[in-house]
Amino acid sequence: MHRVMPRHRNSLRLALVLIVSFSVFAFADGPAHACSCAGGDPRDALHAADAAFVGALRSWDDLGDGTTIYTFSVRRSIKGGLRGSVDVESATDGATCGFEVKAGRRIGILLHRQGGGVWYGGLCTQIDPDVLITAGQPLPASDGEGPVRLIVGGNFGEARVLALDGVGRTLGYGYGDGVVLAVSMCPAMTRFVEAVSLNRTGWLVVRDTATLEVVREVSLITGRFPSIDEVSCLTDDGELLAAAESRRGITSVHVVRGPRDRVAFAAKHVRAWFQGDRAYVASGSSVARLQLWGGSLEPVAQIPAGLGSIEVSRDEGHVGGVRYGGSMRGNPPSEVVVVRSADGSVDSFALRGWNDSGDVHWLDERHVVYLPGGADDDRAHVLSLPGLVRAGGFRGWYTATSTIVHGCARGVGWGTLFTACLPDGPVRTRRLVGPETFTVTSVSGHVTLAGAR
Repeated sequence: MHRVMPRHRNSLRLALVLIVSFSVFAFADGPAHACSCAGGDPRDALHAADAAFVGALRSWDDLGDGTTIYTFSVRRSIKGGLRGSVDVESATDGATCGFEVKAGRRIGILLHRQGGGVWYGGLCTQIDPDVLITAGQPLPASDGEGPVRLIVGGNFGEARVLALDGVGRTLGYGYGDGVVLAVSMCPAMTRFVEAVSLNRTGWLVVRDTATLEVVREVSLITGRFPSIDEVSCLTDDGELLAAAESRRGITSVHVVRGPRDRVAFAAKHVRAWFQGDRAYVASGSSVARLQLWGGSLEPVAQIPAGLGSIEVSRDEGHVGGVRYGGSMRGNPPSEVVVVRSADGSVDSFALRGWNDSGDVHWLDERHVVYLPGGADDDRAHVLSLPGLVRAGGFRGWYTATSTIVHGCARGVGWGTLFTACLPDGPVRTRRLVGPETFTVTSVSGHVTLAGAR
């Protein structure tokens, strides 16, 4: 199996949101190469549309200014209560994202409405009619049992959060617009925070774990199009939050207390992340602990250049990460690297491929786990110190993000939940709602879902 995905977690998420997809949007006469259409989950596309229907083209009127009015007969209204026929304004040809459809052929269309009550559509809003009908049906009924064990965030149409039981079955949905890019449980497990991208703005949203209802939400003081890479809930009630956000090469760490958001730290060309209640910052040659209240940095370790997917051991005695290799012949393969904080000594373990994404996690102070993120190698490794000796592993792991809880790895990516207990698996997978699953966190307390819509 061969997959190629972007190197960094935030770019992976962005690619999943913006990826050009010709599997969801089906074109009657073939795609026009000058028009690129953003695809994704058809449920989300339907949720974002103002109306949608299954019908057929009856006639068209070329206005002579590069636009055409297409008249469609409505055979089945999916959204918006359309009846009879509908006029849709579009570009005149497919090269400029106008409709490409033959008269009388059955088609699904998503519509958007702007000022004046005119319906707009085109090549990028054409969708397979059967896919559209399925997307218009309610989300699948919950089929899980027992307490909440995992919270999965992503983009599922009218919902953006899934609560799962211990085997990955759905217990309930957290509804709301936008895309969840990161999620973190609060210490008592009764609440969690999600980092949401909505209307070009970053939001932190706190939910009740037992009901999935929104408790509060705060917009970050940032510019347009932020990427929220990490989020952390620091108090049981979710009143104190932290978030790492990147934009135009600058990483900012936000501390949010109640409705107030302040930037505790900002710098160019660094990465910031959270491990529990600790915050860390990595530059090109070092890792430091960030004091959220004063913004000061306390050195932890010197690291080799090019180290990514970094995680610090619980006792801060070691720093683990991945040094990415090249895909060209003659370039060295990627490798897992562990640095001893006290003296800077380095152990490494060569991976067989040019893995350009993945996660490193500390199982304990003597064992580090590498979980691939989707490249040309699907092998996970459990490595022991000293020397990074292989102590276990398994194949078949492809996730956007992953975590380790009670000795088992959990990860999500491309609409699938992955589970493998360490050290040797096997990997078990379960399909989830929709293809856009971006983040997962575990619920270690006993919380039973009740009262969610």
